[in-house]
Amino acid sequence: MVDKKTWQEFMDHAIVIQQLGMSTVKNTIKYLKYLARNGIDLMADEETIKQQFFTFLSERIQAGRQPHSLNHYIKSMNRWMRFRGFETKFKKYREQYKPRRIPTTSDLKQLLKVINDKMLRTIVYFLSMSGLRASELCNLNLDDIDWKNQMIIVKGKGNKIRYVPLPAKVLYGKNVPSLKNYIKYHRLNTDKKALFTTPSGRLTPARLRAMIKAAARKAGLPWLHTHSLRHYYATNLLRAGVNIRVVQELLGHADIKTTGIYLHIIETDLKKAVENPNIEDPIRAKTAHAKKRGVLPKSYLKKHAGPVGFEPTICSSEGCRLIR
Repeated sequence: MVDKKTWQEFMDHAIVIQQLGMSTVKNTIKYLKYLARNGIDLMADEETIKQQFFTFLSERIQAGRQPHSLNHYIKSMNRWMRFRGFETKFKKYREQYKPRRIPTTSDLKQLLKVINDKMLRTIVYFLSMSGLRASELCNLNLDDIDWKNQMIIVKGKGNKIRYVPLPAKVLYGKNVPSLKNYIKYHRLNTDKKALFTTPSGRLTPARLRAMIKAAARKAGLPWLHTHSLRHYYATNLLRAGVNIRVVQELLGHADIKTTGIYLHIIETDLKKAVENPNIEDPIRAKTAHAKKRGVLPKSYLKKHAGPVGFEPTICSSEGCRLIR
């Protein structure tokens, strides 16, 4: 069994050496404790742990678990092996990304309509225009806002710092739920540093997710969650033609492959565009000119301007006559 002191040493190592965020460390310990309860001696030697972990993975796969769903345990075990000073690194299974449902602008308008809470309205608008994760938003402090340069300082995964510029209306807008309006009229001073606060202090990610989920159900959008607003932001940028490298920086993705997932959505847009039934086909579609080709109308009018001195006439299939 892993004692309390060893767990604390692992936590310190994960934060300082492996540079993991606090929420990631807590989740890692949760998965490791599950492994310890299911036949893996975390304090054993390297070869013993390897064999026990291989057995654990094999049993789960034989029981019907999808290999990629075991990646949380694999990542947690790799962090533990590094902490123990072992060379072993288990290979992750290839992720099978499910198609994401991206909210439309009309979906977000519908969501904002049902929200009466001023802080939540500000958050929904802010997330859709900044693409922050739930934890990143909740960690924001008042002094993380650079009002002069119109950007915010965001502490992302692994405590990595990035700067995210914001449109002026998100910061100062008078007719939208802007940060300035929220801070001036609706922010509770229950935490001196935190940007978003509740009656009990700083807003937590769990409470934020619950609030947005409840509002989404009320709006008739039960599939929408907090991270959906990040998806909306990313696809909005790509559809507007923003370079994928810029989108990667704005989202705080360590690997551009993660950002590339959103390109599949753009590809779907393009496919739908070219399959539009209203687009003419030069082989199958018959234009108005093609339908009338070779057919002489029964009568038509043609007004001859002609040189000065000529009489204007009207012509038909039967001949021409002077206009009287």
